[in-house]
Amino acid sequence: SSDGTIKIWDINTTACHRVLQAGREGPVDILQVLCIKRRVIAVGWERDICVFRDKQLMSSDFNITLMSGVEKEHSEDIMCAVYHAPGHLATASTNGEIVLWNQTVRIR
Repeated sequence: SSDGTIKIWDINTTACHRVLQAGREGPVDILQVLCIKRRVIAVGWERDICVFRDKQLMSSDFNITLMSGVEKEHSEDIMCAVYHAPGHLATASTNGEIVLWNQTVRIR
């Protein structure tokens, strides 16, 4: 989306169950969304990896967890991400950088 929203739909009833807001300070571009083990991960804008955890998905009051913390690992926007079990994530940015992550830290 270009407004920072992620909608979770019930495909059987076509009802929207939840609208998540990924932008911290306004609209952001989301380029990819992954659903992994009771988490929703969004990438794209401002070089952040946004993680919504299972408890946050069920609550109407949730906070965004940024995987990369204070330090940004990519120097450009993240274009895509892929998950590989058990617990590895690879992200790629517009300038060709690829960063590999385990469950809590990056492996460069």
